[in-house]
Amino acid sequence: MGLLLIILWPVLGGIIGFFAGKKKLSYSEDVCDIVTFTELAMMGYFAYEVLFKGNVQTLEIENLMGLGLNLKADGFQVIYGLLTAGAWFLAACYSKEYLKGKKHTNRYRMFFLFTLSAAIGVFLADNAYIMFVFFEIMSFVSFPLVIQEETKEAKEAGASYFAIAIIGGLMILMGILCIFAQVGSFQFDVLQSEVERVGMVTPIMMVGGILVLLGFGAKASLFPMHTWLPKTYPAAPAPATAMLSSILTKTGVAGMIFVVCDVMFPSKEFGTLVLVLGTITMVWGGIMALASDDIMKTLAGSSMSQIGFITVGLSMCGLLGKENGIAVNGTFLHMVNHTLFKLALFFLAGVVVSKLGSAKLDDIRGFGKGKPLFHVCFALSGLGIAGVPLLNGYVSKTLIHEALVEYGNSVAEWLFLISGGLTLAYMLKLYVVLFWEKPSEQVSALKVVEISSTEAVEGVAEDAIQEAVEGVAETSVDEVAEGDSEKSSEKAAVKKDMSFNTWFAFLVPVICYPVMGLLPNVVMDRLAELGSGFFHGASLEHKVQYFTIENLKGSAISIAIGLVLYFVVVRCLLRKKTEAGVSYRNGLPAWCDLEKVLYRPLLLKALPCIGTFVSRILDWVVDAIVLVMHRTIYRDNNREEKPVYAGRFLDGLGEFLNILRRLWNKTVGKKHPVEINFVVEFAKLKKKSSTRIELISKSVSFGLFMFAVGFCLTIAYLIYLM
Repeated sequence: MGLLLIILWPVLGGIIGFFAGKKKLSYSEDVCDIVTFTELAMMGYFAYEVLFKGNVQTLEIENLMGLGLNLKADGFQVIYGLLTAGAWFLAACYSKEYLKGKKHTNRYRMFFLFTLSAAIGVFLADNAYIMFVFFEIMSFVSFPLVIQEETKEAKEAGASYFAIAIIGGLMILMGILCIFAQVGSFQFDVLQSEVERVGMVTPIMMVGGILVLLGFGAKASLFPMHTWLPKTYPAAPAPATAMLSSILTKTGVAGMIFVVCDVMFPSKEFGTLVLVLGTITMVWGGIMALASDDIMKTLAGSSMSQIGFITVGLSMCGLLGKENGIAVNGTFLHMVNHTLFKLALFFLAGVVVSKLGSAKLDDIRGFGKGKPLFHVCFALSGLGIAGVPLLNGYVSKTLIHEALVEYGNSVAEWLFLISGGLTLAYMLKLYVVLFWEKPSEQVSALKVVEISSTEAVEGVAEDAIQEAVEGVAETSVDEVAEGDSEKSSEKAAVKKDMSFNTWFAFLVPVICYPVMGLLPNVVMDRLAELGSGFFHGASLEHKVQYFTIENLKGSAISIAIGLVLYFVVVRCLLRKKTEAGVSYRNGLPAWCDLEKVLYRPLLLKALPCIGTFVSRILDWVVDAIVLVMHRTIYRDNNREEKPVYAGRFLDGLGEFLNILRRLWNKTVGKKHPVEINFVVEFAKLKKKSSTRIELISKSVSFGLFMFAVGFCLTIAYLIYLM
């Protein structure tokens, strides 16, 4: 039952924190800290039980949500549950300073904890249905984090995020139902055993697998469902963006693992599809990041590209069959590495954006000068994600590269190496901008304020102490110095670059890079061994020698490509010198935005027009058939048609108008008499209207309309009874 507590505890904490924050805002921050810390402690306990004692934890509650609730804490689940809880705790620490002075922080922390609950639920789910339920909950409760700033850009990004989430959720639901129709179960273990027993993938399962892949891939920013990512990351607050990139994308990857390694494992066709989509995602994300002139958009493209690396590794897990041990280890380890990289990078980028109020490269030039610890952390993160030897990114990328070499696809292998070069090029671009280029006006102004604030605080304190010593002030030296310093606290706030909580948040993942990279066989191989069970992959027969000439050669090729791309593309095409310093431009043309060019016109204009046209045609065809049948097959030819009268009222009105007509013709209208018989005219109008009403009442569209009205009234009545 502890598994259920782990999921429900953040929900309870979010509700308590929200109402406590209504009374005093700092209470919600305290509750958030307590909940995330205790969640990390509980996940740490379960990780100890599972990883070191071998006690796999399971929970099964029958008939809950119709099909029961199945949770499981095995190697992969507890590792990613621990990473999720740890990332949320670090984000909570980071948010202390980042959210100061911002609006709606109480609401933010509540949905922040709700999202933690749903994300851990996705990783602990033991069947496809429960994974889908938690995945959908996560999409809804993370939406307020995206629109937290409530700017125009944030609302547009939220609309894109929400639309992709809904479309992806519908695809997942249709897909798992197609798979259930063939296999008869949602359980991961049963799915794999049934597929192995049958020994083939049916067309229905192929359709279901593709739908599930694209649905989960939408959250993981897999091409072509990636369009929400470039808008969402710059619009959301930095702590939320760090969670979106480091953890929420991995929930999508977890769903992709289930469909590749459980359902479609023997299928070469499906594995090839995953390889193609992963390769496009890997390359296109790198191009987006390289061409961007915004640090947040660069890191957004980087996230997409790294998900492409993971997807390529995942495709090898299927294509290599029973000999996929290297691919499994590389895929899982790159998931873990990407989580650590993006935590640190988005926290670091958030510091830059929060201090300067802009994410444009032209505005953040030179921000890192004079900040040695910030410099080291950013450099290690950039080198690590680029796969430079002696850091953890090199280990996971080497394993995926070895899997590609083993599979023998030279095109995919070279695109992999080029994408590694793209990674180095765009990280080198950010590094040079932040630490080596001439400071921008914003950075220079910030430094002036820092210096003046420091001098002001020191001057106030010295004057206060001098006054106290001379006896001018009646209070003690400490009291005066403390009181005057408090008056200057707003100016002094700039003096302090970052609080301890902010440093702590990105130092923790950065420390892991060299530890994991320098001891790959001790740390990373052991980690892969513990987490690869979810992939159902083969175990390695021998230890991988990471620092051989061949493996170092692959890394050297990527580094060389990256340096060429930086000096040719960035320095020559995307960067130009101006009087104010250096200016960067966005190298992506407008037609590269698939959402504006393809999806929005298709969904909002083309499909409604086509649907309306087809519906009109079908309505006219059905009404014409009804009318023809009414006048032919169902017509009684022997029946004498009785005269149609307008009724007593209209007949009386017609007679009255006829009398007035005759008086008019005898007096004023002798030269232009009126010859209309109003009784007959009213009868004709009534007959014509009766025919139309009869035709409408017999039409399909009218029947559907009346059904809709009746359905709405029934729902309203049921709601009233409740």
